[in-house]
Amino acid sequence: MDRVRKEILSVYPEECEVDSTKLPYLMATICETQRIRSIVPVGIPHGCMQDTYLGNYRIPKGTMVVPLQWAIHMDPNVWENPNEFKPIRFIDEQGNLIKPQEFIPFQTANVPWR
Repeated sequence: MDRVRKEILSVYPEECEVDSTKLPYLMATICETQRIRSIVPVGIPHGCMQDTYLGNYRIPKGTMVVPLQWAIHMDPNVWENPNEFKPIRFIDEQGNLIKPQEFIPFQTANVPWR
């Protein structure tokens, strides 16, 4: 948390309204908190509109599917050392905030800003 505080004070030395786009490490810390402790551990149920395949599994039309977001956020095939709190996983090489498509803190709907 000390690094977050230093970042905020380096950009905003006095109390004022904060522009979060100038604080990538703060935002990465928030994202990592949402990843490691899912806000919504179980997603919103979805119904399959048509027969669907997920890998080798057939999901028939009309089947109710409930995504387990916690499992996605803790999958070691997606997140290196998923049990470790590492905000830097949301920062690219240029120091910019990134949000991988596997990061779904709220729900699993198709959203236009993704």
